[in-house]
Amino acid sequence: MKFKINIKNNPFKYSPKGLAFEYVKDISKSNPNIKYLDFGCRNGDLLYELQRNGIIKTGVGVDLDGDAITAAKKRYIDIDFRLVKKNDKFKEEDNTFDIITIIGVVEHVFDQISLIKELKRILKPGGILIVAVPGQHLFSFLDMGNFKFRFPKLHKFFVRFKYTNEQYNARYVSNEFGCIGDIEAEKAWHEHFSRSSMQALINEVENLEILDIDGLGFYHRILNNIKYFLPSKVKPVMEGVINWDLKKYDKCELIFLLRKKI
Repeated sequence: MKFKINIKNNPFKYSPKGLAFEYVKDISKSNPNIKYLDFGCRNGDLLYELQRNGIIKTGVGVDLDGDAITAAKKRYIDIDFRLVKKNDKFKEEDNTFDIITIIGVVEHVFDQISLIKELKRILKPGGILIVAVPGQHLFSFLDMGNFKFRFPKLHKFFVRFKYTNEQYNARYVSNEFGCIGDIEAEKAWHEHFSRSSMQALINEVENLEILDIDGLGFYHRILNNIKYFLPSKVKPVMEGVINWDLKKYDKCELIFLLRKKI
């Protein structure tokens, strides 16, 4: 891991967002007035924490999930959150942003190259694109994000048991945002990347160079699955083990620091 994260000062601790937080903090030291975009912002917490800690002054958060944007706007009323439609071009002009983060999104997208090209278009020359994806490794098969694709009937049973049939259909069958849950319907799989496969994808986009590759964890997925079933009193102990794993290894989550060539 490039950064020795002080988990007391980093709101996201050892996680892809935690690493992105450190990268943006490091970059902003030389430019306190950066224009920042978080693509796939979900609940907006990364953008909020960057502003709250004075790392950026303002930023933009976008997502194609209207429910996530609605929730983010209610939670952080003073931040610019925007809904984008799948495969649409951004309204921003070329060369607008100094830093763009896209954390845990590429693996959900069908046309990954077009998305990265579009993000590069609105990135300034010399600007930084921070991309985090799940790493392909021994325990990738334990990814619960693919439970709905591996075992659709069982997944349907659990979701309908916890919520309602209408909620299940709205999210997984007739999703108005073109997704199955949070994954594009055309994709229908939560993809994991090796370093080489992600590098190959990036190399398909002209004028992007890789400055750094970092990573987190190895046993992370199996430990998280165990933690889910533990009594609440024991969970803090497992949390410590998980943090140790995330700090020590670099396979489970990958983060790429890219620069748009001048």
